Amino acid sequence: MYGSKSYPFICGDSDTAVLVEDCASACAVSEVCTGVSLMGTSLPDSYIPVLKDKFKKVIVALDRDATAKAFDISNQLRYYMDTEVKILEDDLKYFDKPQIERLFQ
Repeated sequence: MYGSKSYPFICGDSDTAVLVEDCASACAVSEVCTGVSLMGTSLPDSYIPVLKDKFKKVIVALDRDATAKAFDISNQLRYYMDTEVKILEDDLKYFDKPQIERLFQ
């Protein structure tokens, strides 16, 4: 599935999206923001119109080993919307709701 879909996995209904690498992490953030899974560490061009139409802000929160890619994705999206990068020490799927709230609110 990774890299083969033209539409991202989206979980939640906030106007702020948190871009993550996998579906489990997208679900973990969905009580605070909308989780959007890239299903990898690259931003497919087909995802940009979806993000632009659905969200006012995008927070790119990839795993620590993909921090450079997170900044690249943020640079791609900043032409269309407010973006920021959160540098993570651990995978979001292991965080509980209070930890996620501290990161993104």
